[in-house]
Amino acid sequence: MKKLMLSLVSMAFFLNLAQAQSLRLDFETRGGIMFDSNPHFYADFLSLKASGDIVPGLSFTWKQRFNKAFTGSQPMNATDYVYLDYKVDGWTFSAGKQVLECGGFEYDAPPIDLHFTTEYFTAIACYQFGVSVSKSLGNYRLVGQFCRSPYATMDTPESNSLKSFNISLHGTYGVGGWLPMYSLNLFEATPGAYSFQFTLGNRFEVTRSLAFELDFINRSAPGSVSLFKDMSAVAYMSIVPAEWCEIMLKGVYDRNVLWDNPMIEKGLMKWKAGIGVYFFPLKENKVIRLHCYYWHQPDGDFVQTGLTWRPTILNLDFSKKKD
Repeated sequence: MKKLMLSLVSMAFFLNLAQAQSLRLDFETRGGIMFDSNPHFYADFLSLKASGDIVPGLSFTWKQRFNKAFTGSQPMNATDYVYLDYKVDGWTFSAGKQVLECGGFEYDAPPIDLHFTTEYFTAIACYQFGVSVSKSLGNYRLVGQFCRSPYATMDTPESNSLKSFNISLHGTYGVGGWLPMYSLNLFEATPGAYSFQFTLGNRFEVTRSLAFELDFINRSAPGSVSLFKDMSAVAYMSIVPAEWCEIMLKGVYDRNVLWDNPMIEKGLMKWKAGIGVYFFPLKENKVIRLHCYYWHQPDGDFVQTGLTWRPTILNLDFSKKKD
């Protein structure tokens, strides 16, 4: 009941923004059957996203995940992000709980579109409180961000105040050719000790029906810089033979022989590889998607099959009514 009441209060707060310029509500959920050593039904996503313009140039975005537990005095643990954007002359200033700016196309993908991932993606706390500023540069966007470190915990006030400094470069999907998704990150791992990370994410849109992605993430122990000792890599290919079908091939690898990284345990060397297919029964309308994904990793074989549903349940433009 407490969880439901807090969700309703949060929703009511944002719906009061109906006095704003616009309001959009999107719903998403995914579920199906997982075939592994213990086959079972699953439902791993249930969320609501609200976004809109408050006044020209000022907008808000809020995404609440209902399949994630509220935690004690931190009820926003179940909130993926909630932030304000102010846009002016190609600049965007943001503040709130937002996506931690890291490079890589696996990292950039909506979690509901991912079926198996690197251990790094699973472990990193990718939503953090902070501020950021970005600048549009044609088909690219340069972002600077200051926020809470993904190594921060609630254990002590000191560990809860760990900081992160991030710079990222984003390409624009759908423009064709080569798209970068790069980042430089300084994550405070313990008070005063920073781990340096860089990510080189590359997407090659060969045609409208064929794309390749290659991600390389390199992590270093605090106070040093090293290569290939603590790293993750992703190779991905997407083939779209028809509007109602997409075929994916993916392989990932994680390795840490360097340090006691809370995200990737020391000594880990793990790979996964698989193939998947999406079917869109409404063809060009992607609101309903059927999926089937198979992958292999050292501890076994896995098949995930099911349904994803992502409807827009409200899309209002109040500015027209006010004219």
